[in-house]
Order: sequence, then structure tokens, then C-alpha cells
Amino acid sequence: MLALRRLLPATRSLHSSAIAWKGKAAAADEDVDMDDLFDDSVADLPSSGGGDRSARRAEFIGRIMNPTHGREEHRAGNLRKVVQLSDSPEQLEELGRVIQQWRVNGYGVSKQTSAEIVGRCINLGRADLADKYYRNRADYGLKHVSAHMATKLKTKLAEAKASQASEVSEASA
Repeated sequence: MLALRRLLPATRSLHSSAIAWKGKAAAADEDVDMDDLFDDSVADLPSSGGGDRSARRAEFIGRIMNPTHGREEHRAGNLRKVVQLSDSPEQLEELGRVIQQWRVNGYGVSKQTSAEIVGRCINLGRADLADKYYRNRADYGLKHVSAHMATKLKTKLAEAKASQASEVSEASA
């Protein structure tokens, strides 16, 4: 009998749970329009994400720039959150100052955070900043990124250099 149980697959799934059966029974009792399951009024509700991205970013920057030696200031995720909440090239420029303060506070930049910094700079069109942060390890302390990310950085830098050269040649002509 035990060997037979191992051969039979488990049949429990989301659609056969007690909650699903209750929902099916309620739908059978009422006349539910299946096309209108997602009401537009639900889309008007504010997200539960917790507010403005720039305010959240400023909060994390405040924790790094003015540490109170509390546990929250020492979390490695604070620097990563600042990177993730940086949405403009101007914010990426400010990121350099935040990274330097992070290092002054005595913390290192993890390999994952390094990859996120380089990737975020590339995605927002500032490959020059990614190169600056990545190459200047004494000031910013970024670790080595994957070969794929390094190749992507080199490609974006070459594209930026080529576009600058074409702009200069068009301006001189």
C-alpha cells in the first residue's frame, strides 16, 4: 500500500481547495458576470507600497548620512534601497556621495549591491557614472561585477563615445 502511494501524484491544487469551492458555490448562487471580475473602482485605490519614492529614498539616505548607531542604520539593505529608488541621472550623481559616506561609516559594498549600482547607472543612461564608481575602488569600494555586466558596461561606454564623436563631427561640419 505504501509503494502505491508513492506512485500516485498528489491531486490537491488551488482550484480544489476549500476556499475555491466556497467561491464556486457563491458564484452558482448569485448571477456573477465573469467579464467584470476586475472592477475599475479597485484600480482607483492607492497602492499599499507606502508612499512617494523620493520620500522613501530620502529616508534611507538620512539613515546612511546621519547614523545614530541604531540597528536600522547598519542594515546592508539601506544602500541597496537607495540604489533601487534612484530614478533620475541627478539622483545617480548624488549616489556617489552616499556610497562614500557608507564607506566612511565602516561598511563595505556587497557584490550584489555593486552589480545593482552598475546596472542602474547603465539603465538610466549614465554609463559614465557606472564606470566612475566601478573603477574608483578606493573611494566607492564596488566589487567585481559579472562578466556579462562588465561587457554591457563596456558596450554602453563605447556607444556613448561613438555618439559623442559623431556629434562633434556634425557640429564642426
